[in-house]
Amino acid sequence: MAYKTLIFDLDGTLLDSKKGFEATLIQALSEHGILARDRELAKFIGPPIRIILRKALPEIPVDLIEPVVARYREIFDTKGCLNAELYQGVHQVLSSLISHKIVLLLATNKPKKATDLVLDHFGIRKYFTAVMCPDPEIHLNLTKIDLISNALESAPSFKKHLLLVGDTKEDFQVAQSVGGDFAAALYGYGGSLLRSQHPIIPLEKLEDLISLIQG
Repeated sequence: MAYKTLIFDLDGTLLDSKKGFEATLIQALSEHGILARDRELAKFIGPPIRIILRKALPEIPVDLIEPVVARYREIFDTKGCLNAELYQGVHQVLSSLISHKIVLLLATNKPKKATDLVLDHFGIRKYFTAVMCPDPEIHLNLTKIDLISNALESAPSFKKHLLLVGDTKEDFQVAQSVGGDFAAALYGYGGSLLRSQHPIIPLEKLEDLISLIQG
């Protein structure tokens, strides 16, 4: 198919944010008396932090969730989010897609403050026609599917020849919900879980998108 619009996830798809995520969450938890250094936290990256806490640490007392979230956001949204690196080929791939007249959008669960810092720090904002992310000052509880559905309702032309690129089951489910094809970033945090999902377009590395578009 000749895709005209691509919607990218951020963490685990374009950005390897494992170091900053783990260090920040471990610090926020330790400040509240919870040790989590031996947990495999990176595999939970993707959903909002409250969901991550419930999945990664189901034993955490309910009354500590909001204080931990607040401390996590305080650290991550100012400096922790920059303790990351782009996956290989990000600039090359995004530039190539734009040269093929493809509209690029970004959708992430990362809140607006951290998203803005990351996009500007790594110099990738210029590639995207629109950035969809939750803004706690406006709509704290919007999910990624809410963000994308709202955007597609505002610009129905984007629904035609649509491809979503992500690394989690949530991203796959969003693609199914909005009627787009799904390219699975198997190199990302949830890649092993996506291999069994159908239908997907497998990406062993981000550069595989170029051959997909050109082919």
